[in-house]
Amino acid sequence: MILDLVNCVFSTPMKNRSPLKKHPFIRPLYYDRIPSISDEFPKYEIETMQGMKNKEMRQLGRNNMLIKATEEGKYTPSFIFNHNGSAVQIPVPDISLVYLRLAYMNFKVLDEAKSNLIGANKANQVDMETAYHYFGAATIGIVNIFACIEAFCNQIIPQHIQYQTKKKGILGYSEVVMEPTVEKIKYVLPFCFKKSLKKIDENAFFCLTDMVKVRDRVIHMKYDGKIDDQVELFERLLQFDYSRLYNSAVRLLNLYKPDYVVECSCPVEY
Repeated sequence: MILDLVNCVFSTPMKNRSPLKKHPFIRPLYYDRIPSISDEFPKYEIETMQGMKNKEMRQLGRNNMLIKATEEGKYTPSFIFNHNGSAVQIPVPDISLVYLRLAYMNFKVLDEAKSNLIGANKANQVDMETAYHYFGAATIGIVNIFACIEAFCNQIIPQHIQYQTKKKGILGYSEVVMEPTVEKIKYVLPFCFKKSLKKIDENAFFCLTDMVKVRDRVIHMKYDGKIDDQVELFERLLQFDYSRLYNSAVRLLNLYKPDYVVECSCPVEY
């Protein structure tokens, strides 16, 4: 996997296809704003970090910075981490894409995990390991798609704005930061950017809202001494269309930030 990540670092984004056939291209945080914010943070060449004293590293660690990290002279948002007296440059990734990538990697193993689950469990035998594997990969993927969308919404929605809501027949105003993720998809993003996923791609919209319901079941699992809730959830996970979910999430992200999610051009096929 380290080799995979190295390949991705030195690759370039591909022209987008739908649905995506490969893992998403990785980007640093605020990749599209680096030229405009490059004057706001101190810049350091990698070589200047060698031989730093602990006091210098502690001071640098408190500051956001841009460090030249490519042969082309480009800067990436980074911070200095003091690892046992050695200065280590840690690049800051785009967190939304981190979650999306984790979801993709888990969804890719689900077909095999489902085949193993069905094949290993017969009327007269069970294989608990296959149940753990499938349930784990499915829930990790769903939770990370949810986290990706929530992080993305919070990244692009203007801070401290209010929008008009109608709850229990009463008109009022709500701080967008306080709204649940479903409300942000349904109302806040269309309010802020004047375009709606539901109007453009209704199937993707309902796929994402269904995902939120499943995610809530996963996170807020109820126990009443029976197994009915657990069985119902597991059946739901077995029936869910994860390829459609992933591409619905990509549809949402690229609607509000064009070409935000594109395929990686590295040679690794996953």
